[in-house]
Amino acid sequence: MPEQRSGDEVEIELPTHCPSCGTALVVKGTGEELWCENLQCPAQAVRRLIHWASRHAADMEGVGTTWIEKLADDRVLERPSDFYAVTAERLIEYERMGETSAAAFVAGIDRSRGLGLRRALIGLAIPMASEGVAKRLCLAGFEAIEQIMEQSAEQLEAIRDVGPKVAESIAAYFARPEVREEIAALRAAGVDLDVRDEDRPIEVADAAETPLKGATVVVTGAFADPDSGAKVARPAVVRLLEQAGATSASSVSRSTTYLIAGADVGAAKTDKAARLGVEVIDQAQAWSWLVDAGVR
Repeated sequence: MPEQRSGDEVEIELPTHCPSCGTALVVKGTGEELWCENLQCPAQAVRRLIHWASRHAADMEGVGTTWIEKLADDRVLERPSDFYAVTAERLIEYERMGETSAAAFVAGIDRSRGLGLRRALIGLAIPMASEGVAKRLCLAGFEAIEQIMEQSAEQLEAIRDVGPKVAESIAAYFARPEVREEIAALRAAGVDLDVRDEDRPIEVADAAETPLKGATVVVTGAFADPDSGAKVARPAVVRLLEQAGATSASSVSRSTTYLIAGADVGAAKTDKAARLGVEVIDQAQAWSWLVDAGVR
């Protein structure tokens, strides 16, 4: 506040180079944020590895942050493709890493090889490219990450909800030789970088009229088949809702029609829905609507 100033204030000088690696900073985004584009910058390399292993990206169950940091310190992990060369034999050399834990660590990595295009785009942490952008790129009809790599900024901007700054950022990211080398290394490690069926464009069925048609929905929590009780992955639930004519979103906003809540939902999203006047629908009602729509 102006009245709280003493007159001793010093004007802030914005940095021109990254304080961690010394790389010249670039201005990006509508807020003119300063970015370090060095993918091996010490300040962000470990965070990139942790992000790749996270639930929204490769979903490496059993691969904890502490061990990622330790392996990064020892230069075992420097980039995402390095995960797929880690062996149980190498891990058990560490104190407090037993055979069972090492086996679970490697098994989590092995399972993540099937992540697919959308999750790979999320895991790469492309500047300004959100999870929603990753989904839009899959819905645009691209079959493999290499196809996206060859797109110009102008071509990417033509995709729905991909603005010029985001398009420029994606094109610049994939033009970098080290990124292209990393994509090739991931392919060589057997990592799936192709679009998965659940992320392909959906042809909306001739669904019967239900409250889902034309609605904007956010899906949260755990879901189970109402007949068998078997767990149903959230992307599969979202796909069914979209087949019934709904549009999915990742977060609750004033434009959300329904928050569809499965089991074990935290209070954050339901409280926000309540504040914004968004109706919360339980999964029993959602399954019932899907049956009525004829997509299940």
